[in-house]
Amino acid sequence: MWEAYRGTPDEHDAGDGVISATHEIQLVFGGEHGPFQPAASFVAEDDGRLVAAALVTVWKEEPLLAYVFTAPSHTGRGLARRLVEAVMRALGEQGHVQLSLAVTERNLRARRLYESMGFVRHRQPDGTYD
Repeated sequence: MWEAYRGTPDEHDAGDGVISATHEIQLVFGGEHGPFQPAASFVAEDDGRLVAAALVTVWKEEPLLAYVFTAPSHTGRGLARRLVEAVMRALGEQGHVQLSLAVTERNLRARRLYESMGFVRHRQPDGTYD
């Protein structure tokens, strides 16, 4: 997570180093962002090394794509897309018809991915988008 987020608009989400990023993942597993959904969360490995992940929780009674990240050495290979597709399939098999996520406005790469997959921006009552 730290490698994937370092130097991006979302760097603050991973904290200030490997220890902070590890702590954030522990919070996800522990339910800080709603109950963790292991049956709808996926990772990609290369030679036994974790290189990408899509982690799902349930927030306000809806599935939430809490984190998606890919190691810089593996970007551009379609891993994030395949992981999010696996998440959507798993959630669909569980009967869910909606998946939410939050993405930083400046994270154009992630926004392009999600928009190309059919995600749409949702306007909040205060006028902001999520």
